[in-house]
Amino acid sequence: MVSPATHCLPRRPPGKRCSKTSASVYNRCFCSALPRPSASHATVQAEGCVLRGVPYSMRKDVWLLLSGCAKVRQQSPTPNLYQDLVEHCTPCVHADAILLDVNRCVAFFDKPCVNKESVTRLLQAIVAYRPDMGYHQSFSILVCHTLYHTGSEEDTFWLLLQLFDHCNLGVWFAEQSDLPAAVNTLCTLLLCKYLPLLAAHLKSQHLSIDGVIVRWFTTVFSYSFPMELSARIWDWVLLKGIPAIFQVALAVLFLAQDQLLQVRDTELLLAVNNLCTRGGWSQEQCDALLLVAAKYFALL
Repeated sequence: MVSPATHCLPRRPPGKRCSKTSASVYNRCFCSALPRPSASHATVQAEGCVLRGVPYSMRKDVWLLLSGCAKVRQQSPTPNLYQDLVEHCTPCVHADAILLDVNRCVAFFDKPCVNKESVTRLLQAIVAYRPDMGYHQSFSILVCHTLYHTGSEEDTFWLLLQLFDHCNLGVWFAEQSDLPAAVNTLCTLLLCKYLPLLAAHLKSQHLSIDGVIVRWFTTVFSYSFPMELSARIWDWVLLKGIPAIFQVALAVLFLAQDQLLQVRDTELLLAVNNLCTRGGWSQEQCDALLLVAAKYFALL
């Protein structure tokens, strides 16, 4: 598990934010398909509030504001869309997979609102509304995590729809999407640029972190990450959009770099897979991770 220190941050690497190669990959794969949030959200004041920590009692309202789902729902020609889908959608071809995932995921979220019936309804509604994405195992994690913090099926449904559009994560799940391969390529380039020692160490051990990166992206860091930490990351992602996911991924690896450079072979593989596993994180540790993401990797 990463245990970030709260010491002063190092300077960012000098020069432009990306090499021509990494910038080309980023522009081709993300700038048009994965837009940043509205500039009205990404103010200095909002960034400061998120970095200091959104109070738990306000998190639901902040997420609805940053995602824009409250406004979208209000302006929608079908404001009762979720209820209509629940009442009229028939059991889908993914019913068995949904049931299996729900039984496994609900146990990790100790809150009455995160129950099998609610999660199942939400998953079936999302699949019915976005058949282009099919069904993916990470959907159950996303639903449970969002429902845990909103406490409302309606709000969870609209917030996740906005997450798929707001950060355009729906592109990831589309059939025959080349986004996962593009993300892995870009992460490798960014790792070589910002963390060359760690990149060289991983290469010398013939170890790829592609599987870890995919897990982080498809669940937006809500799988195995401590609850408070993953909520703080969502604050940042909803504020800054897709670049925030890259920032956080690099920040996690940056804070774990010294630990990872000390191990080899199977121990290295185990250490990479266990980065930020569930456990208690203090507010200071969460602050340190987001500060690294926001300041050290701010140019992404």
